[in-house]
Amino acid sequence: MTKELRCPYCTNPVLQCVQAGKCPLPIDYEKKCAAAPATWITSVGFSGHGKTVYLSALSLMLDQLADAIPNFTCDYLDQYTLDTVREMRWQAKNGSLSESTQPRNPQPLMMQIDGRLEPSSPSTKRTLVIYDAAGEFFTSLETLNENLPAIEHVQTIWFLVSVSDFRQSEEQTSLTDLFRSYQAAMESSRVDLRGRQIIVVFTKSELIRRDLPADVIEYLSNDPFADLNEGTSKLDPSFSVSHYLEKAAEISDLLESFAETLSGGRQFINMVRKHQMRLRFVATSALGHHPDDSSNRLIERAKRYRVLDPLFWTIAAPTEQSVLKKDPLLLIVDCSSECDPFYANDTLQQYWRAMSSHGDTWTHYLGGLRPASHVGQQPPESPSKQRRSRIIGSILDRAPAGCRALVLTAGPIIDIADFVTSPLRDRILIGVADEQFEDIWPHTFVIRPNDDPNAVVHRLIHLDREASFVN
Repeated sequence: MTKELRCPYCTNPVLQCVQAGKCPLPIDYEKKCAAAPATWITSVGFSGHGKTVYLSALSLMLDQLADAIPNFTCDYLDQYTLDTVREMRWQAKNGSLSESTQPRNPQPLMMQIDGRLEPSSPSTKRTLVIYDAAGEFFTSLETLNENLPAIEHVQTIWFLVSVSDFRQSEEQTSLTDLFRSYQAAMESSRVDLRGRQIIVVFTKSELIRRDLPADVIEYLSNDPFADLNEGTSKLDPSFSVSHYLEKAAEISDLLESFAETLSGGRQFINMVRKHQMRLRFVATSALGHHPDDSSNRLIERAKRYRVLDPLFWTIAAPTEQSVLKKDPLLLIVDCSSECDPFYANDTLQQYWRAMSSHGDTWTHYLGGLRPASHVGQQPPESPSKQRRSRIIGSILDRAPAGCRALVLTAGPIIDIADFVTSPLRDRILIGVADEQFEDIWPHTFVIRPNDDPNAVVHRLIHLDREASFVN
């Protein structure tokens, strides 16, 4: 969400815009956004990657969502949005596809959604302001900010990419190229990237089914909203978006591993994490099947799969203020006689560097009272000469409020059970040297030689990511 309410056209504060009287703001825009907070979204991607077709599918899904969710409404705030959705309905009925976005300063779609997405929570109300940036804006590093000034105010950006089109591209474009254009636009405006969210949306997933993990294929096929276009989709009354996203988070992790196999994929992920941005991956199919090559029309009715996932992730994202508030981090390491591998091959330093990129990090020995190294200090290069018992309470009782801890241990922690019901339960991740200790704590992993410290720390930071959904 934006820090303050801004005009979706000129991006100036609404009060300043109203006084100038230059922009065609929707009637009662300020009042409507007070009741339903404005969420600005920008979709970006190279030409031909299915971005415009995806946004059409999303708009039509929202248009039909009342058929699945009782009392859900989707209202259009201006004539442009209403006319655009009407055109989308006509195209869907006739099997024609939306034309690619023209290279001009895009006019946003503005719609207001209102519906209960959690059975025990109040209605979720949002004013969606969605920009569709033309693919031509990403051919150079200088054009994006010039043609889409709203991008610096957008907290969530959707990278819509087609793997099949990447592979066929003569320009050899990649996810890294897309990020560099975005990064250049933000840096030219001196905008901090920390805390913003990138959602990578793999479009045209029907064309790469053989490449995707089996669990992703099954997830795509079992979309509870897929039958909306047939008018037969009815959700279970107990449907919960936060529970829905628990499974979506597992799929995001699988798709991240898949993205690493793509050209530039690993570098893209590293660049995003380096800037302390949040990153999600989604696979979608806006049509369900490929259009006829000769006519570029659909031979059969479109069936849309997981088109709503990027929007659900966007609504679920914490506010900018909560993201930028960094939690204190503790790296707690065993110093028993079996712990020497933790200090070999720069292992402890790698974890410390990964954690330090997310916030202030202290290093402790299990069983110790004081930090072994303070903020800004490298962790010890060898275990303490004084062998200590595997006790963590002496550290956690003195830890800063709101801390998170990564613990590396070669054996069971004697008093860890004392914290199973404490607020720290979802803020401690334990790496163990032997699988037999895995069931002692709900958040554990088995330490292996080729583990990626950045991925481990990413998991630590997001242990409680589905704990709160809306408000």
